[in-house]
Amino acid sequence: MGSNRIKRGEGLQLSPLYSTDRRQERSTMATTMTTAELSRATGVPGATLKLWIKKGHLRPAVRAWGQGDQHVHDENTIAQVRAIQAIREWFGDGCAADAAIMQAVPQVNRHTRTLQISAHELSLVG
Repeated sequence: MGSNRIKRGEGLQLSPLYSTDRRQERSTMATTMTTAELSRATGVPGATLKLWIKKGHLRPAVRAWGQGDQHVHDENTIAQVRAIQAIREWFGDGCAADAAIMQAVPQVNRHTRTLQISAHELSLVG
């Protein structure tokens, strides 16, 4: 964890980010869920998901604005959670992981099968 290196010109291949089981994919298409339901679907604790949302790493389909409001997530959010998990597994929990997440995750959706993370584009200040 964290000690993995990416050589110039290479990227991190993450596959699959979303279920390749068509039955499961059809059952979640056009489905919305709360953060608690997303937690159950992905196995990521709700507090962790809320932290990722607060940091801007995870973008709900509909963001909660008022007290008592809930974020609404969809199948794209599941793919984004999977991408964040894979990036954190590869880079650990430090600045490199945060930079990779901010670079890659905004483009992730339920159709994404791999991520290409360019090591030379990661800018780390430390």
